[in-house]
Amino acid sequence: MQLGIYSYPDLTTLFSIAGFYTGCFVMESLLQSTLECFYNQTCIDELRSYLVSNTSLTVNALDSSLPSRFFENSTIQKLVDELMVEQWNLSIKFESYYSACQPIKCTYSYTAKHNIIYILTTVFGLIGGMVTILKLVIRLLIKIVSRNKRLCIATTVCSSIFVTNAWINYIDGRSSNDILTVDDFRWTGPNTFRALSGFCELINKTISENLIRFYSTQYVSATITSTQLFQSKTQYFFKQFISSTTQDLLLSLQVIRDTTQANSLWSVAGNNTNQLTIGLWQKATNSYQNFNLFPSIPPSTNPFDLRVQRISTRSFILCLLLSTITIVIYISSVKVTHTININVPTIKKYSELYSTYSETLTCPCTTISIDYKAFLHVKHTFHQICISIYVSDNWRQILSLSSLNNAFYFRDFRASCKFFFQALSTFCELTNKTISDSLTRFYSTQYISAAVVSSDLLYLQMQSIFEQFISLITNELLLSLQMIQNTTQANALFSARWTNYDLRMSFSPRLPGMQLVAPVPQVYSNCRCDVSLSCIEQSAIYDTVDTTTKLFSIPGIYSGCFVMESLLQSTLECFYNQTCIEQLSSYFLSNTSLAVKTLDSSLPSRFFENSTIQELVDKLMVEQWNLSTTFESYYSACQPIKCTYSYIKKHDVIYMITTMFGLVGGLMTILKLVVPRFVKIFAYLFLKR
Repeated sequence: MQLGIYSYPDLTTLFSIAGFYTGCFVMESLLQSTLECFYNQTCIDELRSYLVSNTSLTVNALDSSLPSRFFENSTIQKLVDELMVEQWNLSIKFESYYSACQPIKCTYSYTAKHNIIYILTTVFGLIGGMVTILKLVIRLLIKIVSRNKRLCIATTVCSSIFVTNAWINYIDGRSSNDILTVDDFRWTGPNTFRALSGFCELINKTISENLIRFYSTQYVSATITSTQLFQSKTQYFFKQFISSTTQDLLLSLQVIRDTTQANSLWSVAGNNTNQLTIGLWQKATNSYQNFNLFPSIPPSTNPFDLRVQRISTRSFILCLLLSTITIVIYISSVKVTHTININVPTIKKYSELYSTYSETLTCPCTTISIDYKAFLHVKHTFHQICISIYVSDNWRQILSLSSLNNAFYFRDFRASCKFFFQALSTFCELTNKTISDSLTRFYSTQYISAAVVSSDLLYLQMQSIFEQFISLITNELLLSLQMIQNTTQANALFSARWTNYDLRMSFSPRLPGMQLVAPVPQVYSNCRCDVSLSCIEQSAIYDTVDTTTKLFSIPGIYSGCFVMESLLQSTLECFYNQTCIEQLSSYFLSNTSLAVKTLDSSLPSRFFENSTIQELVDKLMVEQWNLSTTFESYYSACQPIKCTYSYIKKHDVIYMITTMFGLVGGLMTILKLVVPRFVKIFAYLFLKR
């Protein structure tokens, strides 16, 4: 009904407070009330005149101009349903998260076209390799073609038996057993035929090499020429080829003569026995001095040109050697990242990869959201009091029957014992139901996993999540109990056991002749129940005749304003003591043969014997949580279709060899173009200077 201010004694309504109601309980009537009066300054001033008339306190109305998601006539229940919150402001600081994460390494990849440096080095490498290969292949093909088609016809001598190794060996064998003079042809004959064979081989080699260069030249023609003109030009070019080949042969012979004369070679035929023999080192030196990679076409006999060509050759070899060493050192020292993809990896394969490449391994999940029930299972063990006889219906029934025909003093434990054990059983059932319902909700929630996490990390995450879950349901339970306690206190609820208030008859000073029932608060250890619900005193067994006499004070058990409040402050130490149980049972179970056992103190427990029931409830009365995480089930639910990992290592030998050959081939091509020209320019500048 509407709450108001009344006049006495006629009970006339002086002022009806807008939006405020009174009813059976203060809490219920408050939830159905509104704040309309507190938005109206007139209402506030009038209400204030009846409540605080003797004070100068200034009370201002609530500001209706402020933005709000509630109305002025919204009930308190509506505000409580929204936690009395006007607005939620969620602030996510990525910088703080990043700082807490503390990443030690970042890896990224991108797709792009090759840059100009890579293109140039690759092209030069490929060209060098192709040039090297084509030189070998074309030379071989031309030799095969020249031999098959007999483009050059050997002389009768060069194709006869007299230049074969069989004939030379035959002649040499015939004369080896005779002592002959130097001038005897039988002694010099084998060397003569060897020289003749050498001339034939030199001629064949000179013709073959010139044929290669001849075939490598291109015929340039802006327009198609006639057959006659084409044949004429071809004959002209072939005459040039023959002339060039002849000059090369004569030049080679002249070089051989000059070398032989300059080096004073000793003839094994004995024609110049007065000259000293030349060793292998001298031969190597001569070969090095005359080695030429850049001969002119046709070959030049100019000493200056030959010297420039030999210097170019040595400069080319030196630059190539230094470049090759640099390339080898660079390639062998450079580390590269190799990225490997494994399709549809099994859990065994994933474990092997993770043990080796844990830092770079990533396996995206096909199913990102996975129910916890798919891989997580929780078991719990309650405190032994919750499975003992003390919380059973049979125990409470026996206690009720033992005190059925007796009227005990209200402070006697026998008067409230069945309610004490009923409350204890209720806490066990309440925590059990809270855990079961919360686990059902927890199993239905999902774990977000974009990629497979390791078994160790999954276990740590589940452990952390489950600890948060336990903390959450514990806080919810304790919050509910706190709300009940506060509601009971605010509503001044009267206990049917008369443990918090006593009632007495009194006369109303404002209503003459009318008797009222007035509550008188109980007092426990100098604590009044109208002030605090937590007032307690030690429970005891009292004499039925003289209620002031205590027969037995029960250790650890208390009584107070309410059974629930006194139970939460009690302990179970009496139920661990056989003597205490036997003495307590003597007052209840004198007419029954029920054997009551104590709680087992030898069982492992995280609680003490003197731990309060409140401490047990704070831990949901659970002794132990067993969290079982099945990584195989999680991996199966994740369903990764591909795993990617990378590792850094130096180049292997095969890669180093192939890369070196490619780059060296390119370097050879570049150096062949650059070095001769540079040497020639330098030589001319030096000569001019």
